[in-house]
Amino acid sequence: MRGSKWVDPAPFEGYRPRVPWWAYLPGWTKVVAAPFALAWVALWLIVRLVLVAVRYPVTVVTSVAGYWMYATWGLSPLVLALLSLIAGSFIWAGLDLPSFSAARLVPRPH
Repeated sequence: MRGSKWVDPAPFEGYRPRVPWWAYLPGWTKVVAAPFALAWVALWLIVRLVLVAVRYPVTVVTSVAGYWMYATWGLSPLVLALLSLIAGSFIWAGLDLPSFSAARLVPRPH
């Protein structure tokens, strides 16, 4: 009697798929909760942007300056990227020359 349908395991008997708890909620509760969830995600993104601005001020200043140049003079993104790279290199060299030289972008003095 091997393979008989009477002894075969039932579907999902060995493994049940995991479903998140909120999938069991009625649809109207998800509609009511959606604006709060979106507000929470927006607040989280704002906090992350503020943390990036505090941790990496040179990057933020360079990005804002690039956007300002694009809006004012209409420079292409390639020109803005090159200007940002050059300005970032000068700022890096001015702030920490040993680290800039250690990156072997500039030959070391003997």
